[in-house]
Amino acid sequence: MFKARGLPRGGPMRQRFERHLRTWPLPRLSAAVPRILDAEIECKRTGQPDEVIARRLCLGLAQYARQARARR
Repeated sequence: MFKARGLPRGGPMRQRFERHLRTWPLPRLSAAVPRILDAEIECKRTGQPDEVIARRLCLGLAQYARQARARR
């Protein structure tokens, strides 16, 4: 596990963070990175509010993680 700045050394918050981190193994994270970069490009190219694009991205990533968990 890497050292995350700003997180307590132990406790429920750290445990929850690590549990979420395990949901994203490297292959799944590698598949998510292009979606994140596309959202950044969309923010810069379109006139849409950044918040709308970010919310859409977060919902899509949450759905992706939920589907991956259901496959296990």
